[in-house]
Amino acid sequence: MESHVLISIYAGFLLLSVVLGMIISKFVFQKPVFSLVTLVACVILFSLSRRLIVPEIKEMIFPNIVETMQTQPLFQALKNNEPEEYQNIVKIIENNNIKLEKQALAVAQSRAQSIIRNRVGKARDATVSQFFTAMEGQLRELAVHNDLCLRQFSLDISPEEAQLISQTAEKTGVEFAMIELLNDPLPQSKPHESSVLPEIHATFRSLAERYGKDRIGLVENPQKARTTEEKQLVCQMLADMYATLNHPNDKKKMATLRFLFSIPK
Repeated sequence: MESHVLISIYAGFLLLSVVLGMIISKFVFQKPVFSLVTLVACVILFSLSRRLIVPEIKEMIFPNIVETMQTQPLFQALKNNEPEEYQNIVKIIENNNIKLEKQALAVAQSRAQSIIRNRVGKARDATVSQFFTAMEGQLRELAVHNDLCLRQFSLDISPEEAQLISQTAEKTGVEFAMIELLNDPLPQSKPHESSVLPEIHATFRSLAERYGKDRIGLVENPQKARTTEEKQLVCQMLADMYATLNHPNDKKKMATLRFLFSIPK
């Protein structure tokens, strides 16, 4: 889009220079110096447009995306609760010359994942439950779009994919759930592995019965999924695992869910 805009601007100035050249040639010099006058006028106007007008038009069409995104609730929550990570996100947006709001939001959601992992282990069960309900919904929504469900938190996404991710995040409430986690007071201690092992074993046995023992390893190591089918299967298994454990009134299941998600990937 940006290159098209600039080409249109320069073409307009070229046409203007031609017209001025014709006027000057006819009424000022009154002899055939049209080509030279046109060339000089074109060079002068082209130079002026680059220095004075094009930067102003670019700013109107492509405003500072960081300033624009500061009005977004997710950016505000990151800035207020995780200022260091917020600055990292700003650097990524600026260094990658990101101009589209949906892409900037996708970057923020991607970077927020590491923060969320740290917070899930200590957050209130109600906040955690809300987050995993939203995550389950988004995984199921994106599972039908090739491997996008696994790539949604990377920078390797197109503007169209960023738009789709943003739409599903809004539809399923993922962004709102992230904001709630970022604002959570974190009143709990992270669960100990020994206290959740029985529930972990029961959950994975249930998944193995449904999908097969040979597929369970993909849940623990999604990067081993090679084909689109395997990647979609990972998303389905993760969504099922979230649904199995996400019971806000069951302390053991919620502790297991908080423990599993807070394990560094």
